[in-house]
Amino acid sequence: DGIWTVGTLDDKEAATLVLTTRVTASSGTIRNVATATGSTYDPNKSNNKDYDVTKPKAKPMADLGIIKVANVEKVKVGDKIIWTITVTNYGPDVAKNVRVKEVMTGDVEYISSRATRGSFDYLYSIWTIGDMEVGEEVVLTIVCKALTAGTVINTAEVVSDTPDPDMENNKDKAIVTVKKNNPTPDNPPKT
Repeated sequence: DGIWTVGTLDDKEAATLVLTTRVTASSGTIRNVATATGSTYDPNKSNNKDYDVTKPKAKPMADLGIIKVANVEKVKVGDKIIWTITVTNYGPDVAKNVRVKEVMTGDVEYISSRATRGSFDYLYSIWTIGDMEVGEEVVLTIVCKALTAGTVINTAEVVSDTPDPDMENNKDKAIVTVKKNNPTPDNPPKT
């Protein structure tokens, strides 16, 4: 109820109350006012009230966005597919420990990759980027070869240790259709 009942205080005696609170707002001003009253006459009421003002520090946030594209929509078995993943930090703060999970379904063979920042581990499908400044953009290119006919779906999702206020743009995918390599006079069927 916001009332601290102290009881009787002797002359020059002091009592202390410590309140622990949790900040639930990321902006604005917190004003804490305390007023002392008693049933005994107080000749000086000017020191019976005090207050403290705190401005909460906003929690760091970084809106990461990811775009995934393939260089083709359709290929034949044996053709190369080049995937390009672009990650951008839209801010307002630095994104800490950024990484991308890369999931590829379909029968493909990994050939190579190149990242403008960080390193890509194809075995574990993780692109480790590190910290990203506000406005920074990084790119990963992956080259694969289609091995069998079907559909290859490549999904990439970016996360970081910094809270992201908009998770809608953290995941993207690209789809490539792989067709059989029909035999021709220049490309006879394999026996």
